[in-house]
Amino acid sequence: MTGLSALRELFLSFLHLSLAGSVVMALALFTRALLGRRRDPRIFHILWIALAARLLIPWSPMPGFDWRDAAHALAGAGFRPAAGLDSALPMPKSAFAEPVDPAGGVPPVDWTGVATGVWLAGAAAAAVSFAASHWRFRSAVRRRAVPVGGDGRSLRECLDACRAELGVRAPVELRMTALVSSPAAFGLRKPVILVPRELAGRLGREEWSCIFAHELIHVKRLDTLWNTLMAAFAAAHWFNPLARIAWRAMREDQELACDAALIRRMDPVRYGRTLLRVAELQAAGGDRAAVPFLSGRRKSVLRRMDMLFSRKSAAFTLLAALCIAAVSAVVVPSPELRAGSAAPGSAPAGAFIAPVSGTIVSGYGEAKKYNVHAIAIAAEEGTPVNAAADGIVIRAGREGGDGNRIVIAHAGGYESVYNHLRDILVAEGERVRRGQQIGTVGSTGNSTGPHLSFELLRGGEFVDPESVIAFDMPRWDS
Repeated sequence: MTGLSALRELFLSFLHLSLAGSVVMALALFTRALLGRRRDPRIFHILWIALAARLLIPWSPMPGFDWRDAAHALAGAGFRPAAGLDSALPMPKSAFAEPVDPAGGVPPVDWTGVATGVWLAGAAAAAVSFAASHWRFRSAVRRRAVPVGGDGRSLRECLDACRAELGVRAPVELRMTALVSSPAAFGLRKPVILVPRELAGRLGREEWSCIFAHELIHVKRLDTLWNTLMAAFAAAHWFNPLARIAWRAMREDQELACDAALIRRMDPVRYGRTLLRVAELQAAGGDRAAVPFLSGRRKSVLRRMDMLFSRKSAAFTLLAALCIAAVSAVVVPSPELRAGSAAPGSAPAGAFIAPVSGTIVSGYGEAKKYNVHAIAIAAEEGTPVNAAADGIVIRAGREGGDGNRIVIAHAGGYESVYNHLRDILVAEGERVRRGQQIGTVGSTGNSTGPHLSFELLRGGEFVDPESVIAFDMPRWDS
């Protein structure tokens, strides 16, 4: 597979994932709003992480839920893959060659290629923006954040006491800075807790204990890592507005999950007072760290206070999350549920299609023909020959009496073989899709006329293609 075709496949895969994932994201957001303050944010936080990880893995959906059709529909009427090239022209060995108008006019616009370029540019811009923001803040912390020294010994002792209580073994640095207006945990390998200068000397030990415990829970739960995962998810699916909404919901649930974990260790009234006190002292403006103790937005503060004293329904939230996961398993399945993954000895319904349109002149096992294991389909020379199912080309070239030949390996131990072709339009190692043109009908090798000699194997053994594929075409009676 060429680099260009690989990028297009990657784009289509992410488009499929984003369209399918939109169903799951919309359901999760609706359920989250429906449960309201009764939801357990810890479960939703895990759900968002799992969903983001799943939508970053470019697996394709199962047959019957093929978003590739939607992608082609979005591409517009001008799109026509290179498989539709006029067979009289020199044919490059790529399924993604430049399309050419047979009438000799201006080539149609390759909308899939254009969309791929736009997606890559957008994803790169979003990734660069996230990375640049992170590195700018990191550089500013190195230059302008001062380690807490002798004057802040009590703060250091308070932090160490919280670390011991929470079981955080990794060393955590404490720095004072004007870069943030709210306490924040920053960094993964060498975590730092940043303390605003405005709060120095204005909070008591109990309040600092609440703040440090909250930030240490972020450190212990590796929330900086999950934030990076969600940033990658948002960048890859930048074109999907639901992805951005889900990203914001995850960040809010992350803070609420830390609050929920914290109030299991301390009095929620005490913690709520700390939230209100920090909100009163919080200065406006300034950069925000990756995981702020308090965002400064009034609605966010009120929601957190509301969640502190509301009664959670962990069992109901878990049931809702399991239902969302079940929908995700159906809509965005794993490779084991994809075409061709049926048990040996069976072919999934609709996994294979007839590779060419024509007339069946001889069936599987009929004597007095060159290849008794094939079904012979007569058609005009140059008629498109299509892949019978998704797979990978393992052979493409001249093969003695079989003439120009293509062999495609499919999931489930299947192989399809296309003999006597005139043109071969794919290369070995290339991934093809069901219905994608791979060649044209010819009469090469031991052949008395233009036709396709089609074989199907399972586990290395020949099978009758008509036992797997419905060949809806006329049959020639001798």
